[in-house]
Amino acid sequence: MKRTFLIVVSLVFVVTLVFSQPPKKESEIPGYPGARLLAETQSPTKAELASGTGPDFAFRLERTYSSSASVEQIAQFYARKWGVEIGQDGGADPNDLNPGDVSSVGSSVEYFDPDFIDQSPDQVRAAFEKRAKLPDADGWARSASFAWAFKDINKDPYSFSLVITDTSIPDEGSPRYTQGTEIKLEVSMFSQERLAAFQTKMANLVVADPNAKANAQQAQQAQADASKAAADKMDAEMKSVEAAYAKAPTERDLGVTIYSGARYDAEQSLFNSGFSTDKDRNYVFQVDVKPSVLAKYYEQHTGNARVVSPFAANAIIVPINFGTAAQKGDTPPMKDFVTIAGSDGEGKAILIITKRSAAWTGNEGAGK
Repeated sequence: MKRTFLIVVSLVFVVTLVFSQPPKKESEIPGYPGARLLAETQSPTKAELASGTGPDFAFRLERTYSSSASVEQIAQFYARKWGVEIGQDGGADPNDLNPGDVSSVGSSVEYFDPDFIDQSPDQVRAAFEKRAKLPDADGWARSASFAWAFKDINKDPYSFSLVITDTSIPDEGSPRYTQGTEIKLEVSMFSQERLAAFQTKMANLVVADPNAKANAQQAQQAQADASKAAADKMDAEMKSVEAAYAKAPTERDLGVTIYSGARYDAEQSLFNSGFSTDKDRNYVFQVDVKPSVLAKYYEQHTGNARVVSPFAANAIIVPINFGTAAQKGDTPPMKDFVTIAGSDGEGKAILIITKRSAAWTGNEGAGK
């Protein structure tokens, strides 16, 4: 049974879409509004590039985001951005391009099996029926992808891939539906010409300088040591983050009471917090009580009225406290808050308590 994860709702902004040619570098690829960065890996790393120990003939970047929008919404955002019809052929082997050329964008869609939707619990099926479909599509998208290529003026070939995957259902057959997606961007480059030039350069150095072979070995060892140090650091950081979520938080940690009988879910808490200790922390609990009862409980304990979430079906938000208003008379931004998802008919709910850092005001970066 394939397991997917519950994604915490995130704010989605409205933007003006402008047609443009496919991006030629990762900085030109627009992020989907409101999507949250979960993880990023890059090889060579910025440290390796700065030190000169990273290979200059290869590159790979991978970024993973989460969003509360549907696959259809995100796919149409990028299709409109690049003037692409979803499902059209495109893309190319970057080695087949002329220097400076970028290929067209190819796209594809994988749909949910209709039998899967028909046999899902009533709540899940009803949630899908409220979800917009892609133009001319008979079903709902499980995933969508875009791919294209570019060869720069130095003849370096770049391949781009953007894959959007539905994560709305935690488990096959689950009665819960919380709309969400994973967005994965991959950029890679491997230049045979630059590799050949590097190998030729190293061979010539060995012939010209009897010490060159030893120097080359030292450089290779330095590169291997730098890569291992970076991997060890990443592993240590991940273990630190996992440890931070392994232990259930206390009411003192959260600044609000925890509903009696709520069961802490460390794995979901870690995933929904983006595997980071310096971002918002989201603590997830499973509760055997109706969402309406849970919402009333937190209204009473916080003194704040509930807000119906505009980003996920059957989700309720109850503020715990607020940040600082940008200007006098403005409504202060919500800081810490409770999110409640589920259906009264099931008598079960997901409780998510979002806790921001003490320094958070809601106006960080204002005016920049």
